[in-house]
Amino acid sequence: MRASAAIGDWSPFRASAAWRSLARTPSGSDLWAISANPGASAVDLLYLRAFADVRLGAVHLRKGDLKQAFHLAQHWLQTYAVADLPMSELIMVVSLGEVFNLLDHIEETLALHERAWQFAESKSIFAFGARVLAVLGEAYGRARRIDEAVSSGQRALDLARRLGQRGVEARALFLLGNIHGYGESAKANRAGEAYHEALALAHELGMRPLEAQCQLALGELAAKTGNKQQARDHLSVAIRMFREMGMQTWPERAESALKAL
Repeated sequence: MRASAAIGDWSPFRASAAWRSLARTPSGSDLWAISANPGASAVDLLYLRAFADVRLGAVHLRKGDLKQAFHLAQHWLQTYAVADLPMSELIMVVSLGEVFNLLDHIEETLALHERAWQFAESKSIFAFGARVLAVLGEAYGRARRIDEAVSSGQRALDLARRLGQRGVEARALFLLGNIHGYGESAKANRAGEAYHEALALAHELGMRPLEAQCQLALGELAAKTGNKQQARDHLSVAIRMFREMGMQTWPERAESALKAL
């Protein structure tokens, strides 16, 4: 099965400025060596290597290394789409959409996440459905399609709770906070409540990257509502945590918000 058949026409993304700029950077670490077992079959090696790239891509994305995350997603879709690996394919498409989201390419992000949800439904991959709905909800929010954003975000949260996926629940709460902050009728109180719930759950589960992102979001929200001291407190914590974890992209955003106070 080809990626173009499963997800749709990729040419708009390859032609975009984001695609061209990222494509000029060499791809990241190669995990194929971990599956270099002479006794393994070709199919076993394919699955091991595909899964290794999925895991490494997730690490790069959470660290904010967008170029490496992009290249792994691109490499995966070009290399493994011929195999029947729908779950891994879905993860990589969502990851690519998250990269475009962080680069502020809203139309591309929305197109990728809409196709990802269609793909998940067509393959009945509902175990990953909550995450797909959550990122789709945020994409709708950034496109100012607020009703659809809230609906998707709430469906994601309900599904994560129903399936007992507490990590996905924490991320869905964080993205719901983002959603409530979009649009002309942004709801600061509801956004703050969602961020605080996400922060508490992320802390409980040891999800430090998400915990730091919640601190950043709360700092930015406090700045918007005029509470400068609270904004400084949250942003300072976020910067410290990002630096401790060696994360990229996020510290610069937090420092920029702190300087703007």
